[in-house]
Amino acid sequence: MQHGEASPPAAQEGGEPDITASATPPGQQDDGRININTADAAQLQRMNGVGPVTAQRIIDYRAEHGPYTSVDDLLNVKGIGAKTLEKIRSQAVAR
Repeated sequence: MQHGEASPPAAQEGGEPDITASATPPGQQDDGRININTADAAQLQRMNGVGPVTAQRIIDYRAEHGPYTSVDDLLNVKGIGAKTLEKIRSQAVAR
């Protein structure tokens, strides 16, 4: 290996490379946005304006009403108004 080259992923038992460290966590998109349909409370709290109570309300609403079809659906969640939605719009996605 030449100086400056990255080393290949370490092999797991069985000889397969371990690529899990670079995988995108569930609930987060490759572009860094949070998928409001799959994110857990900790992931939701990474968005500006979302604390533990609001994160749980997002999850509860999703469980009761099914998947969000748009980030705008968050307006139906108690505690999320137009101002909060504008803070988190660029950080969230509904897929």
